[in-house]
Amino acid sequence: MSRSLRAFALFAIALVSASGAVVSNPSPPRAAAATAPAGNDFSWPQCPKGVGDGQGKPLPSGSRRFEIVGLTNGVGFHENPCLASEWRYARGHASYVTAYTMLTYPTASQLKASATGHYGTCSTLACRLQNNGWAQGAFADASLDRIGGHPPMVWVDVEPRPQQPWSSNTSRNSLVVKAAISSLQHHGYRVGIYSVSSLWREVAGYSTRLPEWVPAGSLTAGCGRPFSAGPVWISQWAHYYSSGDGYDENGLCGSAPSLSSVYQPAHPTVSTSRNSTTAKAFARYTDGHAFDLGMKVVRRPAVVRVNSSDGVVPLFVAVSTEHRLFARTLASRWVRVGAGSCSGTPGVAVRGATAWVGCRAAGAVLSLTRLSLDTHGAPTSSTTTSYDGALSASPAVTLASGGVPVATATFTDGTVQSRTPSTTWTTCPSGTSVSVPTWTRL
Repeated sequence: MSRSLRAFALFAIALVSASGAVVSNPSPPRAAAATAPAGNDFSWPQCPKGVGDGQGKPLPSGSRRFEIVGLTNGVGFHENPCLASEWRYARGHASYVTAYTMLTYPTASQLKASATGHYGTCSTLACRLQNNGWAQGAFADASLDRIGGHPPMVWVDVEPRPQQPWSSNTSRNSLVVKAAISSLQHHGYRVGIYSVSSLWREVAGYSTRLPEWVPAGSLTAGCGRPFSAGPVWISQWAHYYSSGDGYDENGLCGSAPSLSSVYQPAHPTVSTSRNSTTAKAFARYTDGHAFDLGMKVVRRPAVVRVNSSDGVVPLFVAVSTEHRLFARTLASRWVRVGAGSCSGTPGVAVRGATAWVGCRAAGAVLSLTRLSLDTHGAPTSSTTTSYDGALSASPAVTLASGGVPVATATFTDGTVQSRTPSTTWTTCPSGTSVSVPTWTRL
């Protein structure tokens, strides 16, 4: 999204957008967000200075549930010069990705070029405007094709653009907007609109029931400020550094569907690692960079897939350098689970909203923890039971019929044995292997 050059009031709140919000204010807000951000958006402002219209703004750090990448360089028919690298960055920092495209009123030369198009050979201005809008939607689709993007949904950004102003006639502007939306729908996308009440009225002003993405003063405030008749799915808030630079954070509203139904899964696999010098835990998506999971661990974390309200997400389980068991998703923080001490990489298995975690506890015994997960796959409550044994390493955990956990471990005498909570240890056939999950396919 672009930074508007004109300040205005939005429900008596002055807002600022660093990487594309639409409202400006001399002093950026620095109040903490009401809830943890679910996602970010970024575009051409995050390109290096001298690359297109890049402003050298920072890309968001950390990982999110979703990222939204801008397709344009601020105006229609001009692609974001950093699109490919930013798309890769988004896929390396989130579970789901999608895109947005800026819509603009055609220039004189673009109107001339729109004499023919999807709506035919034109003899009227209205026809040319529709051809132009359709072409802007097709341009966005071509940009996504080029980078291998295939999200089920894209957003269109409708706001004033000083570089290429909309007309003063909302009916004419609406022809462009509606045609662009129809074009994207024709190309197979579900479409939502990014705007805010005063700007929507200024540019288009018609009533629509499409999903809405609304900038506001917090990660939740926009949820209650629809600019038209559609459900608000995202509330946007600008995050700032002390330098004044910043980027957009986004919160999901209650009306938003599961991310898996509208956004593209960012990665087919996720794996974990541990830095042997710092003991820090890291995770890496396919084609992504290794990002810090925020804890020092004795061995690389385990990771398993969890079916959540957001779709399939990774659940990480690790033993800290204090030999305590912790679990987290990307959207949650590390949560202490279980009781007592553990070593190594824990074994984990998940079914529904329950995860079973096995580890080698003090005295070489088996520690088996039943972990409850919330609707987002994040860990909540847990109970731990210890079982005798002489484990030489971490156990593997699988689930038998009815979700009964089965722990399989190598013993100090070299045998491999298994048990359930209600049975005793039984020696496994020769050649049985024991492995814990340090990567998973999403």
